[in-house]
Amino acid sequence: MDWKNAQVAERYKPGEAMTGPFAAHLIDLSGLSTADGSSDLVVLDNACGTGIVTLQLHEHVPAAARARMSVVSADFSPPMVESVAARITENGWAGATAQVVDAQSLSATLPTAHFTHVLTNFAACHLPDPRAGLREAFRVLRPGGTMAFTAWKAVGWYPHTARALALIPGAPALPPFADFVGSMVTATASGEEEKRRWVDPAFFEARVREAGFAEVETVLRENVTRTAGAAEHAKAYAEITKRMLSTVWGDRVDEFGAQFEGALERAVREEVGDGEVVLKWEAYCVIAKKA
Repeated sequence: MDWKNAQVAERYKPGEAMTGPFAAHLIDLSGLSTADGSSDLVVLDNACGTGIVTLQLHEHVPAAARARMSVVSADFSPPMVESVAARITENGWAGATAQVVDAQSLSATLPTAHFTHVLTNFAACHLPDPRAGLREAFRVLRPGGTMAFTAWKAVGWYPHTARALALIPGAPALPPFADFVGSMVTATASGEEEKRRWVDPAFFEARVREAGFAEVETVLRENVTRTAGAAEHAKAYAEITKRMLSTVWGDRVDEFGAQFEGALERAVREEVGDGEVVLKWEAYCVIAKKA
């Protein structure tokens, strides 16, 4: 994924149908959905992407608490930040701002011990250096603050994509999911095998504690998405899937990309005929406290 491409937000926004429900789970598990407005909420939407956490905050935090809530939507991608800034203006989200910040070096831009909550939806375990991201989240949180993040256990488009790629002559096979996640991690503390372990809750819970957090809890949540048929499914998922595959394919994604939507539609139709396409998504929601 070219995160500096001007169209990255537009290409990534359809993914909110999959990621949005889990952002809502983070807000709930962090206690924000039941906040009573008795104290200030200073929230970092960390590695915000298109701003789905910021959207869910404004939909799920009670009005009294929203009146005392400020949100920083931060991402290292300038086009993403520009898109979120426009969304903030369009929706009139008072107290929300968007700025370019690298999740691996938050304290270079954001104040230390400032936020009451740091929420990261599907990025914490996918950073080039996840350990650095956890340390930085700890640093910018106030004592007693809450960090919460999501990490995929099962991605709905994975099985159909594997079958679609098998229909394209010469196309690289889809790697095992752990390898796919690991391809995004470049910094390791204990060798190359560590990359594959960022899908293992026991491993990333240990890294959360290592960063200084206490009261670490992991909760598994799931979501189901539905599309009316194979053609609609291919239209909905082909572009975003190709962008994600660029992580492991590099420039070869363009070589096979022109055939992918048709192959995806064919693979899905071979499985479900003309019926509804149901995808299951599972994610770990991790909640931790800074003592």
